[in-house]
Amino acid sequence: MKKLLLNFGINTFFVLGAINYIILLFNFILRIKKIIQQKKLSPIDNTFNRISLKFNNNRFFINIEKLNYLCQEKDTFGLIREIFFRNVYLKNLNLKNFNKFICFDLGCNRGIFSVIASKIFKFVICIDLQTKYNKCIDEIMSSNNQKNYEIINGIIGSLELSEFKNKLGENQRIINLNELIKNKSSGEKIFLKIDIEGGEIRLFDEIDLNLVNIIVMEIHNDKGSLKNILDKLNDNNFKFLCFDDRLNKISYPDPNIAFVRAIKSN
Repeated sequence: MKKLLLNFGINTFFVLGAINYIILLFNFILRIKKIIQQKKLSPIDNTFNRISLKFNNNRFFINIEKLNYLCQEKDTFGLIREIFFRNVYLKNLNLKNFNKFICFDLGCNRGIFSVIASKIFKFVICIDLQTKYNKCIDEIMSSNNQKNYEIINGIIGSLELSEFKNKLGENQRIINLNELIKNKSSGEKIFLKIDIEGGEIRLFDEIDLNLVNIIVMEIHNDKGSLKNILDKLNDNNFKFLCFDDRLNKISYPDPNIAFVRAIKSN
């Protein structure tokens, strides 16, 4: 029920506006049987082909049909539900001074979070291994008149990842995040959004947290030890909170931890 409310609650009403909210609810009612059978909301993900959304007093335009076509995937609206409606990455953060930050979107996919970040942060570095998302990112940024971004394709890690080195395509590379942050910033504070399908465990083995101010990340507990991540955050003067997939605050070692938010103490 809590997860359902996160998808259809007051925040969704303000993001969609009254008319689109009613359309979404109507489509939900029409497909309620299939939703119950599948135990997920994906049957409503074809409600809109194009959509206008409001987030943090900014207006966003997303051509869902075109993004799905460009990447040959069908879950763009599912990402909108997660990132706009449920607001899994920015909820309860004070966004007032984020225009002085550079955002590194690790695991940017087709750019749903990146386009939000482009209107909040000074600049956005969009990082994903898969080059098929590049046209999606350009499309969503162009539709919203945003140019303050850069796309980088590759795997986050050190040059010691020899097992991946021979598998990378022409425009893909192994990315040393520490060096990238140093090269792309000139005194700005750094915000990391991380959703790299378990790669966060390896990332925290080598990341220099002196370079970073705020981290929000999705956790994949089956990929390694979360304890190592939390210990490193604690040792580097970060205050962190853990959440389940319904955004309830929980504590380690609860196995349901799905998101971690960490802010460096002054």
